[in-house]
Amino acid sequence: MANVKNDRFGNEYVLIGCKDKKGNGFGYGFVEMKGQLYKVEASEAQKDGYTHWVKLTKMKKRQKSSNW
Repeated sequence: MANVKNDRFGNEYVLIGCKDKKGNGFGYGFVEMKGQLYKVEASEAQKDGYTHWVKLTKMKKRQKSSNW
């Protein structure tokens, strides 16, 4: 569960830690909102006027592994 905080203007935000496991200079991370898990990925843009793209992917529910 993400830790929701308020900025100085009273707007809610969630800080997402991202790791660059692909070694391409752009990390990815996960956030859960209203019981739904999303993957957040950044990539470089090739289109004029844009520097980066951020993709939000809705993930399917996975069963939690049992520790027995």
